[in-house]
Amino acid sequence: MTNSNSMTRKLISWLGGATLLVWIAAPTIAAFIFCNNVNESSDDLLQGSAEYREPELIKVLNGKHVDQYNNHLPTYEKYWTYREQVINKYGVVLISEPEEGQQPFPDAPLSNGFWRNADYRVYTEEIQDGVYHQLAEPLDGRRTTIAKGALFVFLPTLVLLPFSLAVWWIVIRRSLRPIEVLRQQIGSRDGGNLSPMDLGDFPAELAPIAASVNRLLDRLRAALEAEREFAANSAHELRTPIAGSIAQMQ
Repeated sequence: MTNSNSMTRKLISWLGGATLLVWIAAPTIAAFIFCNNVNESSDDLLQGSAEYREPELIKVLNGKHVDQYNNHLPTYEKYWTYREQVINKYGVVLISEPEEGQQPFPDAPLSNGFWRNADYRVYTEEIQDGVYHQLAEPLDGRRTTIAKGALFVFLPTLVLLPFSLAVWWIVIRRSLRPIEVLRQQIGSRDGGNLSPMDLGDFPAELAPIAASVNRLLDRLRAALEAEREFAANSAHELRTPIAGSIAQMQ
């Protein structure tokens, strides 16, 4: 079974290809779903955080906390990673973060809803007439979470895929072993050995083939016996006239 038309190679190719497809498709779909869930959850958290901030921002806009915050946003969370600003429809920033060490705020459009660029996911909401609150989330955190999740999903595939292919190889080789046994038994039959094969040695799929070979062996055995009988009769018939002629001559 080593030629290019090998059943073993074909089965390994087809089953291995199907296994590879499943092992790649399943974690890819899982990673895609995980990515969507992370983005949806992060968007919900971003929007919820913006809504949580807005009452305090309105107080700042109305002048109740101007002296306390000096037109800078109050920060409540120790690990707050969002960036935010309050801007009017003319592009004037009314309240902003402290500027030390900060990059320019993302240039998101002034319309309610989500927006993103290569670095930020921004949620914008109008909190007063012509005044917008923008909360920006750096995408590094999402990307790190998604990358870790994808690694967690694909790592078992990288480990188990070679093992699965090896198992397929062993199973196929063992499953095709009866074919090799049948070939050997057929090859051992010749003029001196026309005994039938034991059908119990073969699985249900090969037993009909073995039975057909047995019937062929029966016909071949009968033909050989008929040929031997014909040869014996012919020799006897030839010997009888010759013996008579010799007797007459004597």
